[in-house]
Amino acid sequence: MSFDEVMIQNFLERLCQMSDGDVSKEVSMYEIGGSMGLDRPEAGALAEELIIDGYAELKNLTGGISITPAGLRLLNLDTGGHGEGQGEDQFVLGDGEAVTPEGVEAIEGLVEEIRKAVGEGRFTYSQVEELVIDLKTLQIQLLSSRPKTNIVREVLRSLATPLEGKPETERLKNTIIKMIG
Repeated sequence: MSFDEVMIQNFLERLCQMSDGDVSKEVSMYEIGGSMGLDRPEAGALAEELIIDGYAELKNLTGGISITPAGLRLLNLDTGGHGEGQGEDQFVLGDGEAVTPEGVEAIEGLVEEIRKAVGEGRFTYSQVEELVIDLKTLQIQLLSSRPKTNIVREVLRSLATPLEGKPETERLKNTIIKMIG
C-alpha cells in the first residue's frame, strides 16, 4: 500500500469515526484533515479521492462530506467484518417479485465495486467481456420501476463465476453469494 493509499484509508477511517458511521451525518473535510495534521488543500485532495471512488459524498460546497455505504463496506473489509457499518453487504434478495429500493441501492454499490475490480484485476478478454455484459444487464434491470428479483438473482449468479478463485475478488464473490441467498 502506497503512502497516498494509507493517507486516504486513514482519512476514511477518521470520517467514519467522526460521523459515528452514520451515512446521513455531515462532517467537514477540513476538520478531518486538521485532526490529521493536514492543511486545507491536502484535506480537500484526500476527500476528492474518496468522493471520486464513491466512498464519501459531498454534502455542500463548504466542505461538508459524509461516508457512503460503499465506504462503510470498505472499512468493514479492513476490520475483518467486525465494523459497525455492515448495512448493504448484508442485504439478501428476498422472494418478492420486485427488488426493494434498499436492495437496488445495495446492488448498485456492488456493481460499482465489481466494475472497479474488473478494471484492476487480471481477467482474460473473454472474462472482461462477460463481466461487462452482465454488469450492463444488471444496470438495465435496475432502471425498471420494478426490477425483477429473479432476473437480478440470475445475473448476480453469472457475475460470481468469473470472480471465483481470484484473491482480489473473493470478497465480492462471497458478497454476491450472500446476496442471492
